[in-house]
Amino acid sequence: MICIKVFEKHGMQGVIDGLRTVDTDADFFKFIKEKLGVNKERFSAYVRKIAAE
Repeated sequence: MICIKVFEKHGMQGVIDGLRTVDTDADFFKFIKEKLGVNKERFSAYVRKIAAE
């Protein structure tokens, strides 16, 4: 779901950037903050919201 949202906002290059740079949980949360504007504290609520779409 997260990859789809990144793709919708930033295209394939955004997904590729994530695959190249995300190695740890900290990297993941930094990436989604930069690409989707979702911080670690809001992540669970964001996932529930997009799962319901």
